[in-house]
Amino acid sequence: MGYNIGVQIRMNKLFSRRNVFIVAADHRTTMGPQVGLDIRNIGQLVDKYSIDGIVIRPGMAKELITSSLKNTCVMMYLTGKLDRGIDHVMFNTVEYAVSCGADVVCSEFKFGSEGDLKNTYDCSRISEIAHQHGIPHLITTYVQSNQLKRMGDKAYTHACVIAEELGADIIKIGLPDNKNIMKECIKAVDIPIVIAGGTQEELEVLSNKVKKFINYGGAGVVMGRNIWGVPNSEIVIRKIKDCIYK
Repeated sequence: MGYNIGVQIRMNKLFSRRNVFIVAADHRTTMGPQVGLDIRNIGQLVDKYSIDGIVIRPGMAKELITSSLKNTCVMMYLTGKLDRGIDHVMFNTVEYAVSCGADVVCSEFKFGSEGDLKNTYDCSRISEIAHQHGIPHLITTYVQSNQLKRMGDKAYTHACVIAEELGADIIKIGLPDNKNIMKECIKAVDIPIVIAGGTQEELEVLSNKVKKFINYGGAGVVMGRNIWGVPNSEIVIRKIKDCIYK
């Protein structure tokens, strides 16, 4: 990413505490209604605990109007998929997301899928347009199992490099709880990497993974189901915040 005042100001806001804790609430398009996935309630929760970012889709922004979000960046996915198929397509434009209050835009690509080249084109175009508007771009990359079979663990670092070269300002990736893989991914790029919370896990398992990732130089975590999908959301938030900021 070249020097861009708007991007830098917004990145400074998101990373005001150096590391970041982001809550994702963009799951319904793919997964349908989910227990606990109430955007208004989640907005109140991120307000209460000064969460650094909340991830939604532009059409959900109206549900956050009653939340102050004074310490929270609104992050919006522009790509997505339904409950079938693998690859993500463009749902919304950067301009529309900006009009809905986005501080950061997000996109996805799946390294090793049949449509990964098209995904990379969409991601690079989003970067170009977002940066023209001074908006940071988070790219979520998924490493497909066939790519891991073909390349081995280096597929993770390769995926991170692709995301950076597509213009990402932040990379989100799901990583195994493996010291070498985490360290190599962080070393491979010059932009922040945050790990995905993924499916629901026991709090101790989850917090230990986050703590290790931060200690290795990772920038933070994005969690959805492990926050709003559990009955003890506030306990999880406090525990994960301790792992990220201490």
